[in-house]
Amino acid sequence: MPPAGRRVRSLPGLGLGSVAGYWGRIPETLVMRGMDVVFGLPPILLANSVAATLGPGLVNLIISPTIVLIPPMTRVTYHVVVILKEQSFVEAARATGARPHQAVFDQILPNGVVPVIAFATSLAGASVVFGAGISLIGLGIQPPDPITEATLDPGRSYGALNPEWL
Repeated sequence: MPPAGRRVRSLPGLGLGSVAGYWGRIPETLVMRGMDVVFGLPPILLANSVAATLGPGLVNLIISPTIVLIPPMTRVTYHVVVILKEQSFVEAARATGARPHQAVFDQILPNGVVPVIAFATSLAGASVVFGAGISLIGLGIQPPDPITEATLDPGRSYGALNPEWL
């Protein structure tokens, strides 16, 4: 999946995990139990169901794995925020009068974004698998789309020059 797809997939998980981790109690319960419900569904089946609901196309090919991979991103972000909110630099920010959203955006997220980015990068393989499964059932990029043509075009000229390889 392109880097834009990783960013799109990371943002909802980053937001939900930050809210659940920093404010705790009711937001934590609602967000994390909602993620547990999504974790209970088979991921490839959920990705294919979302793609079938949205229809074929490139945008839907990005949205479908994004929805499936929001819960792992949320869980990682939640744990990072829970650990960082007890650190002394966050307590110092609160002591100097920083509001909760300022503490999250100015202190916690800049310090906790590295593990989240690393985890988002590790999910790239799962995105490829989900995208391949969606394309396999015919809900990916449709044939007249230039992306598919650009991918197959170099092989077409090679096959014409060396037909014994076909």
